[in-house]
Amino acid sequence: MSSIPVDVLTRISGLQGYERQLEVTSVAQQYGMAPEEVEAIANRFAKGAPQSSMAGFQPVANKEIPQIPSQAQQIPVDQMRFQYDPTDGAKKRRSQVDQAILCPACGVALGIPSQRPIKVTCPQCLHEALFQ
Repeated sequence: MSSIPVDVLTRISGLQGYERQLEVTSVAQQYGMAPEEVEAIANRFAKGAPQSSMAGFQPVANKEIPQIPSQAQQIPVDQMRFQYDPTDGAKKRRSQVDQAILCPACGVALGIPSQRPIKVTCPQCLHEALFQ
């Protein structure tokens, strides 16, 4: 039987309605379990049931969380490929891009203006960073 990490059970316990149903289905597929089993384990976890009575629940060893660098890696702007954007402001936004960086969290390329400070939210991973 697969184990479900505590952080996943905590995340499920904090959700309600359709969002919870989607997360339970996703976790069930990921751990090779039935959605009903995952729901039952999450409910017992939320009620604070002792771990020994939780069938299929085994704590996962603490993993070291990688540190996100404070500075983003810059890349040449000419390597940027803009996606087709038919909106009116797209040409203006593209003209403001004069720096390209890699997201510190996921590494996706981002085009940003040179104004500082600037708060950037990565569209790929939704990591927010403030650049000075």
